[in-house]
Formats: sequence, C-alpha cells, structure tokens
Amino acid sequence: MRSFQKITMIAALAAIAVATGCNKDDEKIPNKITIAGNTSVTLNSSYIPAEAFYYPPVDAQCTGTMYRSEIWIYFTTDAALYIMFYQDTNTEDVPLGTFSVADDACTEGFNAYFYSTPGKKAAGIYFSSGTVTVAKSGNIYDVDIKFTIDPDSGGGTLKGNFTGALPEGQSK
Repeated sequence: MRSFQKITMIAALAAIAVATGCNKDDEKIPNKITIAGNTSVTLNSSYIPAEAFYYPPVDAQCTGTMYRSEIWIYFTTDAALYIMFYQDTNTEDVPLGTFSVADDACTEGFNAYFYSTPGKKAAGIYFSSGTVTVAKSGNIYDVDIKFTIDPDSGGGTLKGNFTGALPEGQSK
C-alpha cells in the first residue's frame, strides 16, 4: 500500500511540474517572429529573418537633442520589421538594453513598424505597447521582441527573436 502511495505522489508531482514548467510564453525560439491574433488573417504567421542591418544615429529633429538609430530585420517572405530607437546619445554602437514603446519620436524608447511588402507603399502595422531587448555576445546580437499591435492595425501580438550579426546598413 505504501508503494502505491509513493507512486501516486510521484506521478502527481511530475504532472504538476510538467503543467507549470512548460509555459509557451517563456519559450525562446531563435530567429522566428510570429504575428498572432490580428484581424488580417493573412498576417498571422511566423516569419523567419533572412538578414538584418543597423543604421547609426542621426538627428531626430526634435526640440531638444534626440537621436534616432534603426534596426531593420528582413524576412524570407520579403516582409520587414523596422525598429527606431530614440536616445539622447549619438553613440555609433547598437543600443543595448530593454526599451519600451516611445510616446512619440522625441521621447526615449522606440517605435516600430512591420511591413508585409516593404517598398510597395503598403501600410505598416503599428504597435501600441511592448518591449524590445537587445543584447550582444561577441559580434552576435540577440533581439527579443514582444509587441502589442495597435487596434487600428488589427490588434494581436508580434513576438519573437532575431539572433545574428547587425552590420551597418547602406545609407538610405
């Protein structure tokens, strides 16, 4: 009888560990960005980064001193994610840390847009809240993205990761 109780107890603990230890929101899949819950069903998909570039700071043309630098992530589907960082420093390095959506282009933080067909004058998806975390190890950058899509852009989320080099892009 005691061995049955022990087996039952172990089985119950294992079930609890599996149920609480596997949270899909915490899983990180490198180089995959997913849009979910958008009213434009064709956008609800996973996107695989093909390449990415960093554009160093330029004057953001604000009342105070503010600089804008950019990360562009291009996907295998021709879509692109454009992240603009606003900071009061013009360091040439890719900004590292966790950033929140800025209230406007003259506030520290970032703004981002997702274009399903860049260069074709298609409207982009705008984000109302979220974070982007940029880390670096050697010459490899880790960009973690957790955005809430603005209701005017169909709502939903854009979440995922880009891991790879961020060479300087060509002048725009």
